[in-house]
Amino acid sequence: MTALILLAFFMSAATFYIAAVLYGIGFGSMAPSMQAMAVRIASPERRGSASSTYLSAFDMGIGSGGMISGVLVKYFGYGQMYAIMSLWLVISFGCYFFWARKSASSFHYGKDNAR
Repeated sequence: MTALILLAFFMSAATFYIAAVLYGIGFGSMAPSMQAMAVRIASPERRGSASSTYLSAFDMGIGSGGMISGVLVKYFGYGQMYAIMSLWLVISFGCYFFWARKSASSFHYGKDNAR
């Protein structure tokens, strides 16, 4: 999210490189974590299907995100597109924090009640 906010408000070569590093770190750490969450509750014989389903949805999200970004750039420009896309990340984080972390696939499952 920080990378998208940097790109939304600061358009320079240095900002682009900093944002690329931050985005790469975030993407590289979140993708395997989300896949682990997706297969965590699957039985051993269904883990391949769970992983395949996750990766299919992930690819559809990447593809549709690119198309949506293109439409946003056409009508609003790059800065506003990055700002709007960062809002979706905030919404996603809110959904996880208030709903999905209570799911059995979450790494926090059962820990909130242990206090």
